[in-house]
Parts: sequence; C-alpha cells; structure tokens
Amino acid sequence: MFHLRSKVVWQESAPHVLLLSKFKSAREDYSEGRLGGHDWEEWEEVLNESPRKAMKRFLKDGVLEQASLEGCLAYKFKVPELKAMLKRHGLSMSGRKADLIDRLIEADPQGMKKAVSGLSLLQCSEQGQEIVERYEAAEREKRVQLEQSLLNALQQHEFRKAVELRVSYEAEQIFPSGLGIDWQDYPFNEHDVGMIESIFTRKPRVMAQLSDEQLEPLRVGAGMIVLGWTPSQMKKWLPSDLDNGLHVSNWGAALMLHSHAHYLREMRQARKFQNDGVFQYEVSIETCNDDYVCDACRRIASRKYTVEVAPELPYEKCTSEDGCRCAVGVRPIVPD
Repeated sequence: MFHLRSKVVWQESAPHVLLLSKFKSAREDYSEGRLGGHDWEEWEEVLNESPRKAMKRFLKDGVLEQASLEGCLAYKFKVPELKAMLKRHGLSMSGRKADLIDRLIEADPQGMKKAVSGLSLLQCSEQGQEIVERYEAAEREKRVQLEQSLLNALQQHEFRKAVELRVSYEAEQIFPSGLGIDWQDYPFNEHDVGMIESIFTRKPRVMAQLSDEQLEPLRVGAGMIVLGWTPSQMKKWLPSDLDNGLHVSNWGAALMLHSHAHYLREMRQARKFQNDGVFQYEVSIETCNDDYVCDACRRIASRKYTVEVAPELPYEKCTSEDGCRCAVGVRPIVPD
C-alpha cells in the first residue's frame, strides 16, 4: 500500500482509490456520517487527510463529477417505483434498471428532471470508472490467489500456514475484517489454528460411519469457514460426486464439522475453568426456531445441562435434512 508523501499523489494511494470506488454509482458526498460502512474519522485515518479534501481533488482532476440524470434516478428510485412510472406512461416494464430509466427519460425528459430536482449527487466520471475498475480487478485477483493458497494449505494439512496467510492478507487491508481484531498481533494457537486442527482430527458421533477419505473434502470446506469464507462460498469447493452417506447434503455436513469444532472448544474451556475451581458451568443448547428443526433437537434444546452430561453437537439423533443446527451456550453459575 502506498502512503501519501508531502505532495499527495492519490493515484498511488490505495485508500484514495478505494474512496473513489464508493462513487461508482451516484451517491451523496457524505460530508458527515458513514461511507462504505466506515465512519468519516476512519476514512481520515487511512487517507492521512480529510475525505472532503480528497473528494475536492477528485473533482478537480476530473475523476469525480456531478451525477447524471440517469445516476440520480437510479439513486432515488427502486425498480418497483420505476415500473410504476412506466406503467403510468403506458410503456414496457421489462429489462434491467438502466433500461427502465432510459425508457422513462426518452418518454418524459422534463418530468424525470423534475423528479430529481434538488438532488445533488456525485459519481465517477468515465476516467474515474476506469481507475476504479483496474483497482477492483487487482483486488479480486489477490483474493482469488489467497483463496487458492488457503485451499492448498488445508489440503496439505499446513494449518498454521493457512492461518498465517489469512492474517497476513488482513493485516494489509485498508479496512481489515473483524471487529476489534489486531491482525498485527494475532493469537494463532488459541483461535483459528486450534479450530482447524479440531476439524481435521475429531469426528462427531453423527459422522462415525464416514471414512477419512469421505471426510477430507468436508473438512477443507469447514476449514475455509474458519478462515473467513462464508458457508455459501463453501459449496464450490465440495466435490459434486461426493457421497457422504448421511441424510444431509455435503454442504450441511461440512457445516456440522465446523459446529462440532466450536462445540469442542467451548466445552474444553468450560471444563478447564471448572477443574481450576473458578466456576461451575451450566450448558444450554440453542436451536433454530423454524420448521426445519427436528423433534430430537427441540427436546435437547428445552433443558439445561452440566458440563459432564451435555449432549454432543451436532446431535447424533438429529434427523433434519438440513443437518443439526444446534449451538452450545456455556455460562458460569455465579453464587448469589
């Protein structure tokens, strides 16, 4: 990442290009409040100057400009509202949002201008769009390379390396993910490495019949969740021809492996504190309140347990086709 020198060269500053990217579509200038999920003060910290000053430079250099009529309409109106206007004009309501807007402007240019009268928005110029697209393409490529490196590390059982790769990536981000996480001083063993090791070495009873060969790709998918990828992304890494022998999908089975590792960590910590004489602990099972929860899971979720007799999660008697979605809650019993 480039840092600003005495004379700002914003094209070489990743935070500045990231700020510019927030105006790919027309939007308010956000002189106060939040922009792209971050407070104005957070932007000032990474830019080493005020966002207002940076945006003035964007306008001067021609990469940011007043939003077009199309941009203002796209900002102000949702698709159903645009379709309602088209219907009143007796026009076709098919196509993308941009098509709807073009159709309205062609039919009633003055009316559309009036509809956004008083709305002052900014958006990237054509030159600004090109800069942003190059930046975003480079960032996507970095993400793809990281993803492949993480998969390779998990497949080779290099768990600490996988976590180190992810931590290194986050430490270089302008706005790292994770609230309050210090990526410069990350507690490897206490968190993600331990979780991934548990996923690859422990088998819940509900999966007792699965071989290590069947479990391996499911474990890789569960490990990627620990490393920050979403469960929905996990589906693309699971072999389409994998027969796990369970009543749940491969996606659901991988989620249960992740759930089991979390359960083991929580229970291990509770037992340690309890054995050290700190507190006695009470265990509760929480489950989703929907029609996909099986009766067996509903029954165990209606009781409290001691650490010694709490049921294992995922629950081996679960019959839900979505897999067991129960979660463990552990809290100390504090004397009155």
